[in-house]
Amino acid sequence: MILFINLLFRLTKRLCQGLHLLFSIKIKYGGN
Repeated sequence: MILFINLLFRLTKRLCQGLHLLFSIKIKYGGN
């Protein structure tokens, strides 16, 4: 159970990093 929670936590962290990177690229090239 703890292993599953740890895996879920790592997955969520990676997803957040990916979204942050995507958002940064969108701002950089999308402009405003």
